[in-house]
Amino acid sequence: MKSVQELALAFVFILVSALTAVATESPSETKPPTSHQKIYAFEHRVMPRWTHQTKGAFYEDMRKGLPVRLVDAAREIVGDEFANHIKVSNVATPEGVLVAFHEPEDAPLCFFVFIMKTEEGFRYLTLEKSIDITGDGTTSALCEWSNDGRHMNFGPRTYTDSKKFLVDIATLAQRAEKNASGRIPPLLKP
Repeated sequence: MKSVQELALAFVFILVSALTAVATESPSETKPPTSHQKIYAFEHRVMPRWTHQTKGAFYEDMRKGLPVRLVDAAREIVGDEFANHIKVSNVATPEGVLVAFHEPEDAPLCFFVFIMKTEEGFRYLTLEKSIDITGDGTTSALCEWSNDGRHMNFGPRTYTDSKKFLVDIATLAQRAEKNASGRIPPLLKP
């Protein structure tokens, strides 16, 4: 069985390989991934996989205040400026780990990620920057990446702060507990 560090390095290697392997007819036409693409891959691919596929090791490292591998991977994949803005903190209610990023420039990059342990495994919830296309003040969307790679959208939000994000997550967790199936309805309005 591979160690968490070996799995983490394998994920980083696979991601960096995927980001740099652009299919074109000529190597001179190959463009390196943009900053947006790198950040998206890190927040929406690498971190959810670590959350769901390391049997809790990634979550436990974050709970113990050991985000070194997370920050190192961010530095490797995205760069120093992005990595230097990552803040990880334990949260008591709802219980889990909050990861804060520098304010995103574009949708659907993340303001925050919240990782929580459940009876079935782990949940990887995001507060993603959104576009206000209806003029209702939308600034973000509450979303989740499932263990099978599905992206679920719980609807638009009009906030970008961690306190309201955590209140929303606590509400989601309470509704999931009350729901006989343990699953959350696909669209939740605050």
